[in-house]
Amino acid sequence: NRLRCLIVVAGKADGLDEKLLQTIVRQYGLKPLFSPWEERFIYGEDQTFKDYAEARLRYESAWALLWALGFIDDLSRPDREANVPAMIRLINGQSAEDFRADARLRSMASILDRTDLVYRYHAAVYTAATNGEPIPAGLLPSVVHERHQALNWLIRYQDKNWDDVSTDTELAQ
Repeated sequence: NRLRCLIVVAGKADGLDEKLLQTIVRQYGLKPLFSPWEERFIYGEDQTFKDYAEARLRYESAWALLWALGFIDDLSRPDREANVPAMIRLINGQSAEDFRADARLRSMASILDRTDLVYRYHAAVYTAATNGEPIPAGLLPSVVHERHQALNWLIRYQDKNWDDVSTDTELAQ
């Protein structure tokens, strides 16, 4: 459900037709599942350019969840954006039940290892930005952040709801 919410929010930011968006929301029963921020973005009227930019990045969170659910083999280094067309092909037309049946949650050890790696990427990005240095290894800060948030949510880091999930590197800001 979280994955579908993320994709719908990103889709709206990407210009998804409003009628189609509402059909998807109804079809999958997503309205009560949106976070407060997502609900304001989907149904509000005063979204900013920043809101749209932030919402579009939810594809990156969704990509991390697709990896955790076993739908993609490799959560590559966050130096490029998620493959949105592939993501849409993976979920398009599948019922929620079929999607859940096809999901194979990775082991907790694998998820924790990847969370630790993404934390380290995020720390490197944060340190470079703080020191006025180039971002290392071509990492994309927004992709790193979104993956970090998604994985922290998945492992229930600090037991927070989606809008309140923390990434440690932000605590010092």
